[in-house]
Amino acid sequence: MEDKSMKSSLEAVANFIGFAIWADGVYDESEKEAVTEIAEAFGFNVTKFNAVVDVALTRIRPMNEEQVNQFLQKAAEDIPDEEIGQVFEAVLQMVLADGVIDEDEVNNLLAIADALGMEAAQAVLLLCDMVKTEPDLQVAVESEE
Repeated sequence: MEDKSMKSSLEAVANFIGFAIWADGVYDESEKEAVTEIAEAFGFNVTKFNAVVDVALTRIRPMNEEQVNQFLQKAAEDIPDEEIGQVFEAVLQMVLADGVIDEDEVNNLLAIADALGMEAAQAVLLLCDMVKTEPDLQVAVESEE
């Protein structure tokens, strides 16, 4: 995510980041720091990016699953194929920012990967690769028993 000349629209990236934040329902300080880091890495104006992420969160909250999928598909239209990996990596960074990953977040990651046209296996492997760099990450596995 070092390339400062992104072709992806600020709004599209912010929509994916907002969706990643929405997964656990909490927008904490570590996630706000990650949003700033992502904006800087993509060469976006930090203030504007933060504002658009806030708007995305407000828009996503009342949506049902079908509306969310349409929202993600529309955002994906503004992500060039060559930047899909970078955008997904930013989403991973966002999801892992709070040091915990749970089933809802994994489901959301797979929905984002699908919207971006990625294979589920590729998304899971990218997640596994990033998890290796987060030794303190807590994986919240909910038992069905």
